[in-house]
Amino acid sequence: MFCKRTPSFHHLYNPERTLNDFPTKVEAVVPDSRVMTKYNITNDGRLFRVSTGVEKQMIIIEGNKPAFAFDYKQDGQWKHCACRVVDIMVLSFYKDLYEDGAKLLDVLHHDRDPTLLRIDTLVPIFTWPQLQSYCIYRLNLIDGENFRVAQSKYPDRYTLPKYLVGDRGSIFSLITLAMMTPEAGTYAMFNLTPTYQNDAGKIRKKRVQGHVLVASTFLDNMGQDMEVHRINRHPRDNTVRNLVCLTHEEHVAAHAGLPPTPTTKMC
Repeated sequence: MFCKRTPSFHHLYNPERTLNDFPTKVEAVVPDSRVMTKYNITNDGRLFRVSTGVEKQMIIIEGNKPAFAFDYKQDGQWKHCACRVVDIMVLSFYKDLYEDGAKLLDVLHHDRDPTLLRIDTLVPIFTWPQLQSYCIYRLNLIDGENFRVAQSKYPDRYTLPKYLVGDRGSIFSLITLAMMTPEAGTYAMFNLTPTYQNDAGKIRKKRVQGHVLVASTFLDNMGQDMEVHRINRHPRDNTVRNLVCLTHEEHVAAHAGLPPTPTTKMC
């Protein structure tokens, strides 16, 4: 039985909230303090200058992302900057739900359509826990696989906050927002970027076995001195119900009592 729990955090997206639940228009929060002109923004991404009521036209910036261009004066010269429409929208409509000075990490599109600018489809991400929480919710919604934040077998050495692990053995990267493909070979190995406890800010890759990731995340009795045994002995079946944590002696005994078949390799 697996029952390990990871801390729960709440993302800001509410699937039951429709466009009509948001105000039609609010004061715009432009994420560039150099822009002094006041604007209002609608819940479908239209921006209007307060003093004239004139609507500002969108532009498309790198990555095919809708944005607004702004002029500002600095050192006696006019300069230009661009801000994504979705950034202005979530900062404006979620203004009371984040602290002053909070950094917006990203904005996700719940409907997966980056061209649809509706506040009820946008997911503001201010913290890694919010990203973890939303992606777990979204992944569980898609196919029912139970995902959790990846847990390290050696938490005193490194942690894995940028990855989610499913109870069927899937690994989801919060860096690329995509499922990871294991390395080719007998076993499912994943090349991850952990957060090292004693190397703050240093980026180092680490190859981690898929079944160890699943066991560390889901099994209560998984410790640094434990080994992971696959019940059916299939080297790439990393579903949590196929895994048990054993001491080294128990693991050796388990293999000794299960002679290999011609088609199955020892795990």
